[in-house]
Amino acid sequence: LAVFQPIKLSKLLKQKIKDLYHLENKLIFAKEIIKEAGAFIKESLSKTITVEEKTAFDDLVTNIDKQTQDLLVARIKSAFPSDNIFAEENGLVHNIKDGNVWVLDPIDGTVNFIVQQDNFCVMIAYYEEGQGKFGLIYNVMADQLFYGGGQFDVYCNDKLLPAYKSR
Repeated sequence: LAVFQPIKLSKLLKQKIKDLYHLENKLIFAKEIIKEAGAFIKESLSKTITVEEKTAFDDLVTNIDKQTQDLLVARIKSAFPSDNIFAEENGLVHNIKDGNVWVLDPIDGTVNFIVQQDNFCVMIAYYEEGQGKFGLIYNVMADQLFYGGGQFDVYCNDKLLPAYKSR
């Protein structure tokens, strides 16, 4: 009869496990909301798109940029009310080194979105105290979701990508 002793984990190891579990949940959540944002953008393609100039003739924003960002912010704040947002549209600025910060670009490639309705993406990054924990890039029209970084392997649509090797 074998007797097994429970494994005693150090406080540091317990905290690392807890932190990783916490980050995995946030990454899963981010994958859900970025896909939701992509679906919203696709549905919006058949609607009227209004275009505004921000700082220069080629620095544009659309009503879809703003609405997509509003969707992402609402979902994040609902799930993680104490987290902060740094986003491209509507002046949402927060010091990236201060707490938990979600960095959002609702439509990266707005000119392509307007002209081609292709070759644009939704981008999300997540930081804790200035340290990047993971990022996501969703090519909406190609339905390609790249995600990972930090402690996570990098994937494209749940297919593991090879690790970067310098030449």
